[in-house]
Amino acid sequence: MQTMSQQLQLPGHSAAGSRTESRATSSSLRLSSLQRKFGFDAKTAFVAAQNLGKTRSETFRLTPPPPDDDIWKRPAPDFRPQVYAPKPPKRNSRDAMQPWRYDRPVDEDEARDEDATDSSLKLPRILQAARPQEPVFHTRFHVPDPFEANVIFVKEGMFKPAQYSNPKPHDHRGLVPIRTWGLPEFDTKEDRDPFDIHFRTNRLDIIHGLETVPMRDTSGQQMVPVLKQPPKWESRLILPTSAFPNRGKEYTRYRRQWRCPHSALMDRIEETLQTQWAKEKMERELRARNSSCSQLTRQ
Repeated sequence: MQTMSQQLQLPGHSAAGSRTESRATSSSLRLSSLQRKFGFDAKTAFVAAQNLGKTRSETFRLTPPPPDDDIWKRPAPDFRPQVYAPKPPKRNSRDAMQPWRYDRPVDEDEARDEDATDSSLKLPRILQAARPQEPVFHTRFHVPDPFEANVIFVKEGMFKPAQYSNPKPHDHRGLVPIRTWGLPEFDTKEDRDPFDIHFRTNRLDIIHGLETVPMRDTSGQQMVPVLKQPPKWESRLILPTSAFPNRGKEYTRYRRQWRCPHSALMDRIEETLQTQWAKEKMERELRARNSSCSQLTRQ
């Protein structure tokens, strides 16, 4: 009986032993994992990974996507004056303070004020001798640009109202009138009814009782049609008219000082667009060159 009970208890004892062994192995694994997580090796690996990520974040840059050069997706240019307004540096800033510009020329008003302060005592006008009044000699004047000149022409006008006279044909010769020499003038007009043919034929007496002559019997006997007057000049000889006024080539380096706002705005818009288009063209050429170089290296 004892042997049987011992034999029956053996499996229970073996299961308990296996449980204790499994618990011991699991606790040892936990200790080893904790040592791995919080050991010196884990600390050095964490610090190295942190430093590597920091250096990568400082130097790494995302490659921008290739630009879309579709002309239909490009927005229209903004021509508002606010966009192209001058952007001077901030007042009293380092960029605004430019000592090399301090020695600027003195204006006429300031020079006149200095002369007035330095001059000697002047007598009143009553005690001064009478002398003729000299006209003011203007040393500066305003030159309007084409747009401003058109506006002034519309406002003031150049043709003053006067007695109307019938226009005369233009004398292209530019000579003395031929009548002063006792000669008749050249007839440059077209006679619409030469020799009063239409006038006489329309007012002929109608003869009754005679047969009309058929057209086939009068073929080749009619009057020749009226010769049309040739044009005064040939259109192919007229030179094409260019834009007026013609822009001089001697004032293209520097801009004029007294420009109107319209011309200044158009100049700024032209300069901005030219710079933008040149930059886009250079970027396209660089992309094409880089792509060709990459293809050669791959081959």
